[in-house]
Amino acid sequence: MVAARHFPQWKFSLYFLGTFPEGKSFPFEPESDEAFSYLNQIDGTVLELTHNHGTETDPDFKHHNGNSDPRGFGHTGFIVDDLVPFCEKLEAEGVKF
Repeated sequence: MVAARHFPQWKFSLYFLGTFPEGKSFPFEPESDEAFSYLNQIDGTVLELTHNHGTETDPDFKHHNGNSDPRGFGHTGFIVDDLVPFCEKLEAEGVKF
């Protein structure tokens, strides 16, 4: 894990997972301000996961993938150096947007 942020007032937490070059380790405590600042500066892939507090014990909780109505929030985002060429590459490989 690279960093974590907790928002108890809104009942959710964010967890950021990242990769590092071989031999390099993360220099900060995951829940520190330094970790979150570092997260926004690293050159690599970071995955953000959300935990909505209480869903794990709610028998009526239903997961919504964002692809059915109402649509939205069904995505995975990536930071790339140049968006248009990257999208063209993905489309050429058969990825549909």
